[in-house]
Amino acid sequence: MVREIASGEPRESSLSRNARYLPDLRAQMRNVTVLPPPVSGGAPPGPGGPMIRVLRQFRRNRSGATAIEYGLVAAGISVAIIGALTLVGSEIQSTFTTIAAAVDNAVQN
Repeated sequence: MVREIASGEPRESSLSRNARYLPDLRAQMRNVTVLPPPVSGGAPPGPGGPMIRVLRQFRRNRSGATAIEYGLVAAGISVAIIGALTLVGSEIQSTFTTIAAAVDNAVQN
């Protein structure tokens, strides 16, 4: 296909210019390897593929959040126990001192 520009000179169109590359393109397409479909919706194999799949699984995983919640509950219970023992610590100490004295008296007599 040839188009004429305003000056009257023939000019090759982009279609006919690119047509000469078609045989090379067809030959190259015969050598193309088709990748298998991604496994279970993951990223296709290639650069970064497995890493992207791991990151997506990590984002969907909620077991870590559950473990953190249990840890926070345990920490809260520990703080409450420590606070309660601090408040009644002197009373507990006097009770154990009384018991120890009673045991000493019982052993000596």
